[in-house]
Amino acid sequence: MRTKTLLLTAALTAAGALTSMAQVYSVNIVGYVSQPVAPAAAGLGAAAGGSVFIQISNPLTDNKGNLATNVLDPASVASGSLSGLLLYKPRVTGGFDLNGVDGTDWYGDTIGTMTLNPGEGAIIDVGAISGATKLTYVGDVTLHADTPIPGGSPGLFLLISSAVPIEANLNDLFCPGDTGDQAFLKTGSGFTTIINDGGTWDDVKIPVATSFWFNNSTGGKPVRHWTQTYHIDTNTLTP
Repeated sequence: MRTKTLLLTAALTAAGALTSMAQVYSVNIVGYVSQPVAPAAAGLGAAAGGSVFIQISNPLTDNKGNLATNVLDPASVASGSLSGLLLYKPRVTGGFDLNGVDGTDWYGDTIGTMTLNPGEGAIIDVGAISGATKLTYVGDVTLHADTPIPGGSPGLFLLISSAVPIEANLNDLFCPGDTGDQAFLKTGSGFTTIINDGGTWDDVKIPVATSFWFNNSTGGKPVRHWTQTYHIDTNTLTP
């Protein structure tokens, strides 16, 4: 599965005459991410009609609350090409919230409230869709991210993601971890296990717009914060 990412930097300057000393008030990076979702296009090798699960994340912010219905390719939903898609998002208390697309409309109990913020994770079932071959995300790159990772009990599984649209391993994405912590990245019909040893993660790249399961090795830990700062001038990421 290959996700395409396009980023465009747009500087917003003060109103009025521009001079060589014009002050930049803010800088936005407008992003466009295209993610394959059809079973064959996603490299999952399954025929449409059966369940085909993909762990996704929102790589960009829409600056309007990131409601799932706004984030997940409204144009494709409106055209009917995502009819049959199911969207699962884990609840903090356990279980999942489930919404879906029927024809050109969303349905489900949390349609107006379910968010998909950068750093969160969700699962889509694309086995029943036949029209769409990709999901398109449009928005701004999150320049300063802080994704909380609760300590919880031993064996707690959390579905999380990088808040910045960069494909890299968890070390280069600055994901916090302790010896024995594990991450599970869905690959095809199975999972790749990523282990933390001495504070260093296995060298497995996390694709853009992809979430993974994070498993605490021990319980009783304080909340850890996955902080990421994207530097526009050098195109680099720091914690």
